[in-house]
Amino acid sequence: MTADLTKNIDRDAVRIMGQVNSLPRCRPWLRGTECILSRNDGVSNYSTIVSISESPRVPGVLWVGTDDGNVQISQDGGVTWSEVGRNVRRTRPVSDDGDAVEAFLDLQQVGTNQYYISRVEASHFDPATAFISVDGHRSNDLRPYVFVTRDYGQSWQDISTGLPDYGNVNTIRQDPRNENLLYVGTEFGFYVSRDGGGTWQPFMTGLPTTRIDDVLVHPRDNDLVLATHGRSIYVMDDVTALQDMTSEVAGSSVHLFRPREAVLWKQDRRLSRAVTGNKVWQGENAPPGTAIHYLLRSGVGGGVSLTIENVETGEVFRNIEGTGDAGLNRVQWNLRGNPPERPEGGQGFGGGGFGGGGNQGPMAEPGVYRVILTAGGQTQRTTVRVLDDSWMDQR
Repeated sequence: MTADLTKNIDRDAVRIMGQVNSLPRCRPWLRGTECILSRNDGVSNYSTIVSISESPRVPGVLWVGTDDGNVQISQDGGVTWSEVGRNVRRTRPVSDDGDAVEAFLDLQQVGTNQYYISRVEASHFDPATAFISVDGHRSNDLRPYVFVTRDYGQSWQDISTGLPDYGNVNTIRQDPRNENLLYVGTEFGFYVSRDGGGTWQPFMTGLPTTRIDDVLVHPRDNDLVLATHGRSIYVMDDVTALQDMTSEVAGSSVHLFRPREAVLWKQDRRLSRAVTGNKVWQGENAPPGTAIHYLLRSGVGGGVSLTIENVETGEVFRNIEGTGDAGLNRVQWNLRGNPPERPEGGQGFGGGGFGGGGNQGPMAEPGVYRVILTAGGQTQRTTVRVLDDSWMDQR
């Protein structure tokens, strides 16, 4: 039987606002005696495992984080464990020359500091590597704490530099396709690092300033999913460009990323359900087609054009005018071709007579298409595959 992986702290010995939990709960007949309003602060369990992660590279390499500051590792499928949280330290200089330092994060200070291992994340690329985030707000410490080990927990490196000084970290995740791409959810926002934690940038486009509790990169669709505290779930469709943003790519003047495969989703009315009333909730679906991403080091004033060709025939299927903003640009191709020309003197059926909705071009057929980007005097090419919704045919 596995030994207790926590510190097994006696809750009655823990002080809350200067009072120990062993005091009786305050009652009217205890007036004038020492008592406590909320025994154990309403927590029914303490010294518990709150995060567990297994190495995707080597089965049986297990990491465990507890709410009382332990970090445990097993390399034999849980038969034996080693507590490596004692090796986690964070120091700060106490003199201007930076020579003298003091430890101000010590996970072993039982009974005085209540540091919480909010997340332990086994690396997707190396069994000896893992990341942890530490939450110290229960000890009135709202600083961010993120660490990485590359030797099975024998030593830890602080990778918190660059995060805001105020805002404890609730989760740390490593991207499953890019080992240098890290995601951090804090009490006040979301941050990414493209260099393994060396630097951090806020990634708040379209997000409210709120607590981020968890992060997931969808293993099939490559969507970035964020769970917030009370502000719903947010999805950023297709973060392939972010995953492919190497230092070499970031330094180029123009770069066209290869788009994600697109699916010609079919609509089956047999699966539709009609429910009346006001309790029906439906989330927003992802836009149809696929996103085309390209990077521009500086803004392009002369226009940006995207041409989509059928690889087999070489015919131009769609022309799209792109955005010329500096940075990462995204243009959504809805898998339709160029719209037919309108009859002279009229708008056609889609313009305003029957049905509305604009003049739409033909839908793409399954196959491979060439994407051509022309921007800033440069031309770059890549391909995108359009897939049939074969899953629906198997029903």
